[in-house]
Amino acid sequence: MNIDINTILNDTVKDMPAANIIVVGKTGVGKSSLINGVFRGNFAKTGVGKPVTENIKVIKKVGVPLQIIDTQGIEVADYEKTKLNIESYINENNNSELSENYVHLAWLCINDTGKRYEDAEIDIAKYLVSKGIPVIVVLTKTNEFKNNEFADEVRKAFKNYSHAVCSTRAIAEVLYDEDDADEILGTRKIRGIDELIQVSYEVIPEAQKKAFSNALSIKNKKALDIKKEQASKEVLAATALAAAAAATPVPFSDAFTLVPIQVGMIAKISYTFGMDVSKAALTTMVTSLVGAGGAAFVGRTIVTGLLKMIPGIGSIVGGAISATTASAITKVLGDAYVLILYKLATESETGEINFELAAKLLKSKVSL
Repeated sequence: MNIDINTILNDTVKDMPAANIIVVGKTGVGKSSLINGVFRGNFAKTGVGKPVTENIKVIKKVGVPLQIIDTQGIEVADYEKTKLNIESYINENNNSELSENYVHLAWLCINDTGKRYEDAEIDIAKYLVSKGIPVIVVLTKTNEFKNNEFADEVRKAFKNYSHAVCSTRAIAEVLYDEDDADEILGTRKIRGIDELIQVSYEVIPEAQKKAFSNALSIKNKKALDIKKEQASKEVLAATALAAAAAATPVPFSDAFTLVPIQVGMIAKISYTFGMDVSKAALTTMVTSLVGAGGAAFVGRTIVTGLLKMIPGIGSIVGGAISATTASAITKVLGDAYVLILYKLATESETGEINFELAAKLLKSKVSL
């Protein structure tokens, strides 16, 4: 059987719209550090910023399904202009959910060390909530994560205008002795990023969860947990499709009919774990799994290897693949690939996963 990889991959990515997050905060509040701490690929530093207005810039990066709408100049002197530009941007793009620039989530950043919030910030949060945009107040550069009176004050002030208040420290800090600049007293570790990731994942629309998962940096444990959770959903969806496809028993020798479902599943899992969304990257990864030609999949060999991994049906050598067996084969394949990616992610020293290696490891695991 020939496989049209292009068709499979087009179908894989067409239902994965980008996630768009508006980040509001004063100059110097630490928005870039926060963005780079959450998302992969040093996003805020290496992404391309396109000015929309004098106060708004949209940051995006090739291969990452994310747009950051960065607002600048929320200081009191520029507040009215900034607010007007924010309102214009949202009114233009959020009137239709089909807009590629639809704002799905807002992070309102306030510098914790300043111990001060402005009425203007409450006003912005109130407006965003009125437009149906979930707002998370992010306290940046936090030093005190317990008994933080300012954080408690912010929670009360923004109670009706935010989904949550998250205290964060996006960059580790080295503490030096005041009297001896060469003596290191200790470090303040990165904190609060996992909580921000979890809360953001909970409130971002379902349709954007795949893109949000893709964009997350694997350097954060919660990001890996979310990727694994989202990838497991893809496995279950493919398992159901495989069962339906095999409702009429599939002759063992024609087990190739399961391949498009399984290749699509592998591509979606790869996407969830942070693969470059370009079709070229997906094609390279899938080709390393299905064979050098990319068109002929060694179905019988792969399926035989998978059957050996499934208790109770590992002795099947002929006959037909039932719906139960087809779904079991697909689930074993998906679960094995998720575990491989999770392991490679936890062991990565670069913050990236080698998806070509992952595909080869999967192939070696299920082949004869």
